[in-house]
Amino acid sequence: MCMKILVALLVASSMFSQNVFALSAKSAVLIDAQVGRIIYENNAHIISEPASTTKIMTALLAIEKGDLEKEIKISKRASIVEGSSIWLGEGEKITLENLLYGLMLSSGNDAALAIAEGLCGSERKFVSLMNKRAKEMNLKQTHFENPHGLPSENHYTTAYELAIITKEALSNKTFSRVVSTKKKTIPWEGHTYNRCLTNHNKLLSLYEGADGIKTGYTKSAGRTLVSSATRNGVKLIAVTFGAPDDWNDHKFLLDYGFERCESKLIAPAGETVRSITIENGKKESVGCVVSEDIYAVINDDSNKFKVKYTDIPKSVEAPVSKGEVLGKGTLYYNGKKIKQVDLVAFESVSEKPPLSIWQKIKMFF
Repeated sequence: MCMKILVALLVASSMFSQNVFALSAKSAVLIDAQVGRIIYENNAHIISEPASTTKIMTALLAIEKGDLEKEIKISKRASIVEGSSIWLGEGEKITLENLLYGLMLSSGNDAALAIAEGLCGSERKFVSLMNKRAKEMNLKQTHFENPHGLPSENHYTTAYELAIITKEALSNKTFSRVVSTKKKTIPWEGHTYNRCLTNHNKLLSLYEGADGIKTGYTKSAGRTLVSSATRNGVKLIAVTFGAPDDWNDHKFLLDYGFERCESKLIAPAGETVRSITIENGKKESVGCVVSEDIYAVINDDSNKFKVKYTDIPKSVEAPVSKGEVLGKGTLYYNGKKIKQVDLVAFESVSEKPPLSIWQKIKMFF
């Protein structure tokens, strides 16, 4: 009986291992969103068409460079751009924030072009900004020619580099809020009713913990998909290009990653790092503590994570307030900075009261 169970487990394990390489995607990658380490990849570094997943970079730049409350006037060119649309009309005015929802939920090509023109005055200038941002991320195999992802000869990236763009974007709270929204109603100038936008990303409803981010399709690129999900403190990012069965590909990839990664508490909030001398205080010292939990997403490589505590003075002058910043705690992975938190005073320490005349005389003698 024990032998039969062992054989069954080995067969199941073998099938699971083989299925890792049975995705429908031509190119795929799975990374963790904290460090960016590759958990699974297949042809992740080959040049591919991103289609509408291009809009991840467009949205990131819109948030980084723009004022979300700014109203953008829609040009004729933006109103007639081919492909997916949120039906923007020439001369219509709409806020950048509402354009973002139209961009990332309904994949509006008109919204992408409107954002580009509204932020930089022209599509060409915005595209230049996209490529500059890609270089800042040290991406070597990515080049943009438009903000929406319609086919163009020199418009390309790789599954891995798109995952890195996504990692950067998801670190932005506004971006994360937008791409995790399932439905959104925005104004429709000239109409008695509003636009109702529905997120094309079915994983938001199909997969536990899904929190983003973007679908894409063109005839030449096929189906492209970028997804993210979070479970038990672990956030993963999956990217597939040319995947006829992309929803199932992503479910499998994310499951694969969650089985191999865990979130580990490296330094808990309130942990005392050092005791700092207090000059002229009612207490001689105060505890210097970590202000918030420091977690690391582990994948058989916990030895690569290190926390360093810096900028801590040997002493400080009273008074000291509880929560006052006294230093920095930085989490590193393989020598690369991942996260930084404040080190703060554990409690308040007030000044010593001034010496009375008798105390001064006593000290003198």
